[in-house]
Amino acid sequence: MESCTFAFVKKSASRTALLIFFSLIPALQAGAQRAPFETSKQKNALTFNIGQYLVNEINLGYEHFFSEKKSFELSGGFIYRNELLIKQAEDWSNSQYFYEHGFAVRLAHKIYHNIGEKSGKKYYYSFGLNYQYLYFNDEWFKTDRQPTVYLKDSQGHVIDKALGTEDIYQRRYRNRIGAQFLLGNIFPMGNTFAIEIYYGIGVRGIMSNRYDVAVSETGFGKTNVYPSGTRNEKFYIRPSIHAGAKLRIGW
Repeated sequence: MESCTFAFVKKSASRTALLIFFSLIPALQAGAQRAPFETSKQKNALTFNIGQYLVNEINLGYEHFFSEKKSFELSGGFIYRNELLIKQAEDWSNSQYFYEHGFAVRLAHKIYHNIGEKSGKKYYYSFGLNYQYLYFNDEWFKTDRQPTVYLKDSQGHVIDKALGTEDIYQRRYRNRIGAQFLLGNIFPMGNTFAIEIYYGIGVRGIMSNRYDVAVSETGFGKTNVYPSGTRNEKFYIRPSIHAGAKLRIGW
C-alpha cells in the first residue's frame, strides 16, 4: 500500500499541473489573436492527454501529417494507481479499476476537414487500435459476500451464528485489445499550441486472469484465513465510450 505521504505528493502534483496549464491559457489566447494559425505548414505535433492523466494514465502522443488532411498518431502511456479515485469509487462495482498499473499503446489514422481558414479550426474523424496491459499488486480486496460465521464453544458446539465479512487475496492481470471510432475538434491557441477535444465509441476484447490466493472471513471479532487457489480465466467483449482533451504542440 502506498504511504499517505506519497498519495499527498501525487495529489499536489496533479493540482500544480492543472494550475500551470490554466495559467497559460490567457497567454496562448493572446498569441492566437496576434497571429493566424497556419495549419497547412504543420507536419508534426506532440500531444499530452489531460483527461487520461486525471483518471489514471500519463499519456504522450506523436502525430505526423502525410498531407494537410491526413495523419497518423502514435501514443503511449503508463497507467498508475490513482489513490484519490480509489477512495471516491469504493462503492462502485468496478472500483478495482483504479488499483491497476500497466501501460497502453494506441495507433490512429485521422482525416481532417477545415472549419474556417482564418481561424484555423479543424474537425477530424479517426479510426484507431489500442492495447492495454493491466495488473495490480497482490493485495486483499473486500467482497460483497456476507458469509455465515459460527461461534463455537470449547467443545466445538455451535452456540451462535451471524453474517460476517469476506476478503480475498487476489492476483489479477488483464490484456485489453480494442478498436475505436472518434470525432474530434482542434481549437488553435496561437501558431504552436492548440486544444484537442475528442469523443467516440469503440469495442474491445478483454482477456482476464484472476488467481485467488486466500479467503478471509471475519465475524464475532475473529478472522479466519483459508487457502483458496481458485483461478478464473475469461475472455469477453465490451463496448467502450471515449472522451477527453489533449494539449497539442505543433510545428
